Amino acid sequence: MRATTGWMAAVGLLFLTAAGCGGQSAQEGAAPGSSAAPTATGSPAAEARKPPADAEQYTFRLPIAAYSYSAAEQDVIERAKNALTDSCMADFGVAYHSPAPLTGPISADRRYGISSAVEAKEYGYHLPPDPSMAAAAVSPDIARVLYGKAPDGSTETTYAGKTVPANGCRGKAVTELGAKFEEGAGASAARDISVTSYRQSEKDSHVVAAVRKWSACMKGKGLSYRSPMTAVSSFSLKSANPSEKERTTAVADISCKQETHLLDIWFTAESGIQKTMIREHRAALEGLKKDHAANVDTARAVVARQR
Repeated sequence: MRATTGWMAAVGLLFLTAAGCGGQSAQEGAAPGSSAAPTATGSPAAEARKPPADAEQYTFRLPIAAYSYSAAEQDVIERAKNALTDSCMADFGVAYHSPAPLTGPISADRRYGISSAVEAKEYGYHLPPDPSMAAAAVSPDIARVLYGKAPDGSTETTYAGKTVPANGCRGKAVTELGAKFEEGAGASAARDISVTSYRQSEKDSHVVAAVRKWSACMKGKGLSYRSPMTAVSSFSLKSANPSEKERTTAVADISCKQETHLLDIWFTAESGIQKTMIREHRAALEGLKKDHAANVDTARAVVARQR
């Protein structure tokens, strides 16, 4: 799965409506049962799909985002995870090279529903393909060591006469790269602020009024929806491709958001709520910053050793 910028992206994903499909070549390895030592070379990362020209990024502009990793810091952490993963795989006789991390945004922000007219026209409410998803696909034999999973889905405990780490080499790398830093009081406070502020913002009088105007705008286009979220939920996003009706509705959705300034109003309301909550949890959040700094320093040291 593509890298996220700290806990903030993970929380932001709570408000996305579907998972994207990959568009990058899968890694290859020896077929299950092969007598030869398996090899796997992660395909060179395909050029990351650039976000649309009208992409908006609300999640990482919110005040609480200041307590998340920056894109540059997350890139260092992901490269360190890759280095540890590849070294662990080599210890099992597996020549494996992790795909280059993709840490930048590949689509417009959807914290307040779809926000890009370009994406709406092409994908409706579906998420655009994520070029990193297919990169996570490996042969069953490679998965034994990489993720600690046997072909039947059970836990793999040994390989080539050696004990496989819990959750495989990738799991070991994640643990070594400061997973503990994501479980402290600061991380808990940050997650709570991100989730609670969103829920409170839905009840803000300015947001409520803007949503009503959006709904009236949609009705004027022959579409009856109480809110942007009900519009999204009216379509099945499990299908491979959006229907023409979905695309038409999504385009109308964006048009009405632009006409009513709903996205900016919602962002402003939630930002105010977050600023108040941040003041109340300042000590814990400053501790989170220190944890992040320690994690990044550890990651940099790992990357430096691999040079």
